[in-house]
Amino acid sequence: MKRSHGRNFGEWDTFLSAVTPPTGFAVSAKLTMTMKPRVYVLALRSLYASLGRELVAFERHLSLRNKGGNHCHINVLGVTPEAGRRAGEAFRSAAAAAGYQLEHIPAPPRGTGPDELLKQLKTAVGGPDSEYFMALLPDGSRLVRPLMRGERWPMALGREVLADLAGAPERASWKACALTPEEEAGRVERFKQLFKPYDIMAGEE
Repeated sequence: MKRSHGRNFGEWDTFLSAVTPPTGFAVSAKLTMTMKPRVYVLALRSLYASLGRELVAFERHLSLRNKGGNHCHINVLGVTPEAGRRAGEAFRSAAAAAGYQLEHIPAPPRGTGPDELLKQLKTAVGGPDSEYFMALLPDGSRLVRPLMRGERWPMALGREVLADLAGAPERASWKACALTPEEEAGRVERFKQLFKPYDIMAGEE
């Protein structure tokens, strides 16, 4: 798992992480092709729970039409329970302000297999190669918006919502999050130590 650089929102235990699938596969729409990102998100959820936090995330899948291929990333934040309760409305309001609506996908029942989840998400986003924005809420439900060719989804929307939920809206811009190399290294090391008990993939690396 890769922790993002220059995207912290303040306290060391309120951090933003990026889980990036290998070769740019869309995490949700091609779930059976790479399970590591999903496993890491579940592990982060457990870590946040141990800190009294809840997981909120967004996933963005882009087709690189000029260069070929695609790009996908997940941005994850541990928020207070109060912020977690308003996360869904925060994403809906931000999308509505940009002229979009998000479809709500309920949390899958306990025991739902990857094939059924894959089918559900493919239906929501329109296929494995579709562009989309997806928010993941603390209760496991999702808010999804398939993006058609020519639609201009605000690139900073997800980051702005997370920054607001963290109580640091000014840090929505990465330029406001710059750290010295020493500060960044220190935060990364603290995160590694926090995450170590939950990193079930550590033995494979």
